[in-house]
Amino acid sequence: DRQQTQLQRTHCQHTMFIIYLIGWILVLFVLFVMYVTIRVGWVVATKNNDRTKEVPQSSVNIDNQYYDYSDNKWWDLNGKMGGLHAINPHRVEYFEQRLSQLESDGKKRGELVIYDVGCGGGICSEALARKGFRMNGIDFSPNSIKQAKEHAEQENITNVTYRVGNAYDLSFIPDHSADAVVMSDILEHLHDLPKALDEIGRILKPGGMFLYDTLTRTPISFVLGIMFAQNSPFAFIPKDTHDWGLFITPEELNVLFAKKSIQLENKDVKGLSPQVGNPLFWTIALVTREYHRTPFQIDNTVLASYIGYAMKKEAKNLS
Repeated sequence: DRQQTQLQRTHCQHTMFIIYLIGWILVLFVLFVMYVTIRVGWVVATKNNDRTKEVPQSSVNIDNQYYDYSDNKWWDLNGKMGGLHAINPHRVEYFEQRLSQLESDGKKRGELVIYDVGCGGGICSEALARKGFRMNGIDFSPNSIKQAKEHAEQENITNVTYRVGNAYDLSFIPDHSADAVVMSDILEHLHDLPKALDEIGRILKPGGMFLYDTLTRTPISFVLGIMFAQNSPFAFIPKDTHDWGLFITPEELNVLFAKKSIQLENKDVKGLSPQVGNPLFWTIALVTREYHRTPFQIDNTVLASYIGYAMKKEAKNLS
């Protein structure tokens, strides 16, 4: 009887411990949800900028000089740019399919004049060059351009060129001379988005194509893109890489596209996001940290980031 009583007492203690542990887990979970809700509410209330206008640099925290740091290695798959390598096959496939529409006008893809503005280390430019397009990469970071040139030389890719330049001043490119412009993962870094898009509108030919991917400004994009991606213990991009106040909604892009100085017409918008429901996503995020293997997808859900293209209006339709 004494032994049975002892077993019952031990079992009771184990049960109480489990109940106690579950209780604390629930408390911590509720506190975490409250913290996230408060953070999201504060950011939405204080940083919901109008991106159809210039945003003062003093109102956001973003380190665009990061790309010139010596430890920024664009082609290190397991480094800080690993996530971009995971996204790249999806966006390049999307861009290739749309750019192929321009070939129907009698030009071969190697004859198209295409600029990749904000090309960074050339991840997207080089991939499109491998598809047969002649690419011209432009970036404000000399370190990034240096890495892009070196990698293209190492891979013996000759149909891509790179130069240092600023998205706000593309005066070295003649008016209405570009068949297409790519701005991939760059729009959300620009304080004066209208000025940059004015330049795109100027250099694109009537009937030219503008291709882009960027981050939208929603509570979900703040949780995933800021709290998790760059500010959590599992962060895979440096702090201050992005500021939620510079994220852009598709509606804001449409407003800017309609400006007389830009005259673009959006043709397609798709969601571009990590597959958070895929166990591989969490295995990579929490265990292996092999971010270049992160599963992404293009779908119709524009909640965090998105990809799309617009066409420059033909001369007869310009207003």
